[in-house]
Parts: sequence; structure tokens; C-alpha cells
Amino acid sequence: MFCDCIFLRKKVILPYNILFKEDSKMAPDDQLSRLKNAIINFDEDKSKELIKDIIAEKKPVEKILATIADALDDVGEKYENHEYYLSELMLAGDTAKGVINAIKPLIQSQKSIGKIVFGTVKGDIHDIGKTIISYFMIGAGFDVIDLGVEVDEYKFINAIKKYDPDIIAMSSLLSTTRDYMKTIIESLNKANLRNKVKIIVGGRPVTEEFARNIGADGFAVNPNQAVAICRNWMEEFK
Repeated sequence: MFCDCIFLRKKVILPYNILFKEDSKMAPDDQLSRLKNAIINFDEDKSKELIKDIIAEKKPVEKILATIADALDDVGEKYENHEYYLSELMLAGDTAKGVINAIKPLIQSQKSIGKIVFGTVKGDIHDIGKTIISYFMIGAGFDVIDLGVEVDEYKFINAIKKYDPDIIAMSSLLSTTRDYMKTIIESLNKANLRNKVKIIVGGRPVTEEFARNIGADGFAVNPNQAVAICRNWMEEFK
């Protein structure tokens, strides 16, 4: 799912070598393979040690990001197959976050392909899914402004005015809070801001039909699909 159970899926919709333009014929890199295993096994100390060496060797940031994405996909499969509990999923996410923080200067040196404002809607305090989705978006070249949890329409309105994003992303884990997405979209319409942004929604209770009915532009069931949709929108904007 797009939110806290974003890894509950069959298989990714697009392979990471397409999203990150990695040559699938390349021989596997031993250090990157070990980094992948460190993330999967939520070994923060090992991942920190490895990423320092990888950065020192000036390996392409695209390959590092593809490795992180690959690791998170494997973690997702383990969670789906009940090999990992939610706590282990979160630990792996934290390990991936540490690696991404280490390579942020490399990511930030690259040209941004777009700007996304992301928030979990009011009434919902779950953020692991949103946070990990944000990692994928950053990895794909987006600037991500994370508004956190319990985000109401006013925070989204203020964020649009302040940051001038291309895309608004909303998530919800609870069926009792998903309707707030409609409230937010209606408020953006009233504020004459709706046409300034594309809106993508997701989460355990969110369906494609629901997304269409509330006036969202897109709906994603997993991080890979979310990235693909947002990248396609940025291509359309050109």
C-alpha cells in the first residue's frame, strides 16, 4: 500500500533498472550488494561503514539509490510473506534513511525533476509508509517537503503558497480518515489552488475508485508505481 503497508503488493510494477536507468546487464557490485544486505538486515553500523567507502570510491549516486530501492523491495516481500513484522520493516526503513542522509549532498547536487509536498491527513498519526515513499521520491530526483502527520487543509494550502510544488501527495492508513482527502481537495478548489498541482493519493483504505471520486489525479498502490506516476507527470509538464 501507499501508506503504512506500502510493501503489501505482489511485485513492483516497474523494474528499478527502468526507474533509475541502471543497466541491468552490469555485473553486480560487491560493496553495493553488501549495502543492500545491511539494509535488509537493518544493520545500521555496517551500512554506515559501507556507504562511507562507497562515497569515497565515487560510485554513481543512481546505482546507490537503485541499491536502496532494491533492498526496500526485498524488505517488502519479507513483510508480505510474514518473515518480517512491522517493527522490522521500520528498522529497515530507518537504516535506509541513514544511507540516504549520507548521500544527500550527492542527491542535492543533481538537478531536481520536480517538487512534492507530502502529508498524512488529519486524524492519522501513521508515517512510516509516507516516510519510506518520500525516500523513493528523493531517490527518483524529486525535492520532497514532508509536512508530517495530522495534516489539515490549511497546512496543505500554506505549503502550496510557500513552496509552489508540482505535486501534492496524501496518505491515510485509516478508513476513518481517508475522507479527509476529499475535504482537502475541496478546500484547494475553494482557494483557487487546485489547478496549480497534481494530486496523488494512497493508503490501505484508498482505492482507485475512491481516488477518482474525490477528484485526485492519481492513485498508487506501491512506491514504485507512485514514482512512475509522478515522473510521468513531470514529463507532461515539460
